[in-house]
Amino acid sequence: MPRPSPAETRERLLRAAAAEISLHGYAGATLSSIAARLGMTKGSLAYHFPSKRDVAAALFAYVERTHTELTAGVEDDGLRGIRALVALIARTTLRGRTDPVLAAGIALIVTPGVLPLEVPTVFDDLIASYAAHLDEARTDHEIAPTIDVAQTAEDIVASMVGSWIVRARTPERPDTPPMRLALAVLRSIGAHGRGRRLPRPDRARSGPVSRQPRAAFAAIVSVSARLTLRAATSAWHS
Repeated sequence: MPRPSPAETRERLLRAAAAEISLHGYAGATLSSIAARLGMTKGSLAYHFPSKRDVAAALFAYVERTHTELTAGVEDDGLRGIRALVALIARTTLRGRTDPVLAAGIALIVTPGVLPLEVPTVFDDLIASYAAHLDEARTDHEIAPTIDVAQTAEDIVASMVGSWIVRARTPERPDTPPMRLALAVLRSIGAHGRGRRLPRPDRARSGPVSRQPRAAFAAIVSVSARLTLRAATSAWHS
């Protein structure tokens, strides 16, 4: 049987690390337990990941690579505006549920105070991507011209982060899907697809959405989402 390449071994180790962190948390996972999952010695693991910090850094890099990959996929599909935004959010949340390495990376990112590392730029990258698609939507008259696309993009990311935080801290409770929260933000600004309905990533039907922003709901969603994201990021830098 051919020996796995260094890249293949590193990927297997990263998946083993993700499993250990998901099961025991970052503090409870050890290099020895990660190596034991693959029948390796701690010394062999150290060749690829000398410390747990290196494991965390690799998970962070995986999250950022995944975002780049998903963003490119939406562009390759020729989507723009609200359809592109909903597709990107849906693919991100689905990948987070089905990819254990991505899930472990997200869990570390949204758990403040766990690691003495700089928070990855993935939040800023997500906000920039979502804002770009919202700007397309504004050009295509899918949202009102007065909508602040940068703030709305931040609200969407914040709502998703809030969902991830709740899931990470209370895994025994049923969670609110990030996609549902993101759609709530879009409805709060009166967003609609070209067919006058918000495109849905699943089979659930959605009623028509008014193009006029619902000010009270929009304000509640925006403020609560911003507070969530601010708390998540500020705790990292405190």
